[in-house]
Amino acid sequence: MKKAKVLSALMVTAMLMGAAGCSNNEAKDTKETTQETEVETTAESSEGTVVETIEANNTVVDDDPVDHEFVFEENIDPDSTVFEHGATIHGMEIVLPCTLGDLKDLGFEPYMNVYMGELTMDYIVDGEPEFEIMVSFEDNELEVDEEDVPDLPDDMPVVAINVYGEYPQYEFNGVKNGMTEEETLSVLGTPAFVFDSHEMGKVYYYVDKAGNVYAFSFVHFLNDTETPVLKMIDFGSAEKVVYF
Repeated sequence: MKKAKVLSALMVTAMLMGAAGCSNNEAKDTKETTQETEVETTAESSEGTVVETIEANNTVVDDDPVDHEFVFEENIDPDSTVFEHGATIHGMEIVLPCTLGDLKDLGFEPYMNVYMGELTMDYIVDGEPEFEIMVSFEDNELEVDEEDVPDLPDDMPVVAINVYGEYPQYEFNGVKNGMTEEETLSVLGTPAFVFDSHEMGKVYYYVDKAGNVYAFSFVHFLNDTETPVLKMIDFGSAEKVVYF
């Protein structure tokens, strides 16, 4: 079973903002909780030994941003909703993996350079950019200068897509950006896994029949009193989408 080892994008944001005024001398234990059985494991990190408690409702509560390994596939709620293959963005169905050429055929054009395996693409309407998406390639270390991006082959596989913000109007099975957590869950049903970052909101993960992962993120700023709403969706391979 492949392990996903990445640092949460939400946690990175929290650290950059000096989340809750934490100092380097604060406790570095990470507690992960769920609902049913508990299993204690230990993992080595750059900060030292981390004690993790994993229980079965598939909700992770991360009290401190730590780069650690977590096997997503082993913690999926067996009663969760399993999606059909694909997602809809601005009325266009996109099935992953696809190719760079497939996205070009839908009206997307590369914008700027490739950095760390990611490329921004604009959706063009009447010759003008309407909105953008971020696409991920298999190679995380891929970097291509802006002037060389047009030479990327059309058959180059795209393994994940990220859309952020109140626009474009993306949707998935009736869920659209701007919905609350309650509204989203009432449509999508039981998630495969929930990541709770406390200070930066929750991420609800689902899977589809082809093995892709979908992350619905309710990102909000520290001390924001407004109700968190859906602003970001990532979908694609688990290696690209799972952020804890």
